[in-house]
Amino acid sequence: MVRAVDKDKDQAYKSLVRPILEYSQSVWDPYIATQQLESVQRQAARFTMSRYRRTSSVGTLLEELNWEPTASCRRTVRLVLFHKIHYGLVAINMPLELKHNSGPT
Repeated sequence: MVRAVDKDKDQAYKSLVRPILEYSQSVWDPYIATQQLESVQRQAARFTMSRYRRTSSVGTLLEELNWEPTASCRRTVRLVLFHKIHYGLVAINMPLELKHNSGPT
């Protein structure tokens, strides 16, 4: 039986929980276990869909909710941070090994 998504819970997750998860991913990745962040998302998916039985697949819930997996979010956050560092949009210097050479050597 397919249940409708609780729009209020979905919006609460996207506006209150997800930004904190994304921030913590950018700050702590890779120093904390990523399972902790995924666990929060899985619990939020169960809460949003009101499916607490262990027989329900959380992967299916995430697909029904159309939520981006935390692994994909971590990759995006790393790329955005790299872009900001490369173009001087944040006060972090680019390591010399990563700077683009202007011509052939």
